Amino acid sequence: ASLFTMDPLNGSIRAMIGGRNFEESKFNRAVQAQRQPGSTFKPFVYTSVIDNGYSPATQLLNQPPAIPQPDGTLWIPKNFDNSTSGLMTLRSGLRNSVNLIAANAITQLTTPEIVIDYARKMGITSELPAYPSLALGSGEVLLSDMVSAYSVFANKGIWNSPYAIERILDRNGREIYRSPRESREILSAETTYLMVDMLKTVVKYGTGKAIGRDYGFKIPIGGKTGTTNDYTDAWFVGFTPMLSTGVWVGVDDSRIPLGKRQSGGKAALPIWAHFMKNIYKQLEIPVVDFEQPSTVRKFKICKESKLIPTPFCPVEYELFNVRYAPKEECQIHGYGAYQEEEGADF
Repeated sequence: ASLFTMDPLNGSIRAMIGGRNFEESKFNRAVQAQRQPGSTFKPFVYTSVIDNGYSPATQLLNQPPAIPQPDGTLWIPKNFDNSTSGLMTLRSGLRNSVNLIAANAITQLTTPEIVIDYARKMGITSELPAYPSLALGSGEVLLSDMVSAYSVFANKGIWNSPYAIERILDRNGREIYRSPRESREILSAETTYLMVDMLKTVVKYGTGKAIGRDYGFKIPIGGKTGTTNDYTDAWFVGFTPMLSTGVWVGVDDSRIPLGKRQSGGKAALPIWAHFMKNIYKQLEIPVVDFEQPSTVRKFKICKESKLIPTPFCPVEYELFNVRYAPKEECQIHGYGAYQEEEGADF
C-alpha cells in the first residue's frame, strides 16, 4: 500500500508512505508506481463537463454506449453491478460511481482529449490514452499526482506543486536552498465549488459513506473511491480544506488481484479514514467547511425535467452556477401539457 498527504494551500507534503518495509523494497509506490486509478479518475471527466456549462442536474441515460475502436471492435462498458436504467443526473452518477454515466459523459458532453487537458492542468503528469475508456480509469497515474490534482478542489481551483523540503540552512543559519514553488489557477470558483459539493455527496451518501457511518469521521470531506478490473487496484482519494490525502492498495505485480470484493471502499478507504481521523484529533486541526461563492446558488427545479418548476411539478433543489441556471419552464407538468387539441371530434 501507499499513502500521500499534502497541504492543498501551499503544496507541502505532510506524510508519505511508499510501502510497508523499506528493507524489503526501496520502491516508493507513492511517487514511482504508475497504476490504473479506476473510478478515482472520473472527477476529471465531470470537471471538464461542469466547467463547460453543464450542471450537476444534467441527465444522461444509464445505458451502455457502443463505441468503435481503432482495431474495429466495439467498446461496450458495463456498470459495476451490470445494472442499467433510464435518465440519471451527473450528481447521482458520480455519487454512486456509475460507469455508464461517466462513459456517456466523455462521449456525449466532452471528449477524451478535453478530459486529458483538464487532468494535465490539474497535475497529472503520466501519459494518458485518448480513448473513451479513459473515463473509467484505463490510464496509469501516480498516487502523488492524484492527490495533487484533488488538491485543486480543496484549494478553490488553485494548483500548487508538491514539495518535500521547505528549505536548507547552513550551520550559520544562512539559507542555501529553498524548494521551487509553482502555483497556478486552474478552475473557476464556480466549477470548483460544484465539484466539491458533488464529491461531498460521494462521501455523505455514496460509495464513500463508510467514512462517517463506520469510522465516525463526520467533517466536510470530498472524495472518490476507485477499483480496477479483477480487484487489482483499490483507491481512495479525498480532501478537506486543510489536507488532501490518497491511499492506494495493490500488489506490485498488477496481474495479481487483491481478492474478491476488495474494492476501493473495502481496501483503501479504511486506511484513509483511520489516518485522517487520527491526524485531525492528534494535531487538533481546525474543522472548516468549503467556502461557497456567491455565484453558486441553490435553485428549486422540477424533479423530472430539471427546469423551472410550475405549480404542478414535483420539486427538488440543486446547486447551479448562476450563469447556467435553468431559464426555461418545465413543459412536462406545465399548463400547456394538459391542454386538449381544439376542433370538432367526429
